[in-house]
Amino acid sequence: EPTTIGVSTWQRSSDVSLPPRIKTSPNYEVARMARIEGRKNGYSEMILLNQWGRVAEATGSGVLMVRNGQVITTPATEGRLESITVEIVGQICRSLGIDYIERPIDRTELYIADELCLAGTLAELVPVQRIDEYEMPVESPILSQVRDCFFDAVRGVQPHPAVDLSIVR
Repeated sequence: EPTTIGVSTWQRSSDVSLPPRIKTSPNYEVARMARIEGRKNGYSEMILLNQWGRVAEATGSGVLMVRNGQVITTPATEGRLESITVEIVGQICRSLGIDYIERPIDRTELYIADELCLAGTLAELVPVQRIDEYEMPVESPILSQVRDCFFDAVRGVQPHPAVDLSIVR
């Protein structure tokens, strides 16, 4: 189900004060405050910016952006938690011949992206239909193809080497 997101006024902590890669209560508190802000403004999820004003991550997932045929996400050094789901998406992209790049993402790039998607263990892959006041295309040939491959793999429909499933009985 597509979602709506906003860019939070709350900032992701910096590596020198409290490294975002450490899963600790104060890091989660910033995400909590951003979610409260988002709910007040009618958003399902919020994007946190880092100390340089660039995209770190959403409050509970990574951010995937499509521009000019490339799937782009922020590196962990920008304040994103390391994510198995984002890593799997990268492997799926490469297997499909889609350019997958980790690099800093400026806030303004989100507004002119061809497509946005949130990626996380709980969220899986959720297309973004609106960010702040900007409407986004929900179906595009690139992330639709990646999402189809991802869901087929994690649901055991079509195996993929990036997704290691274990049968639980």
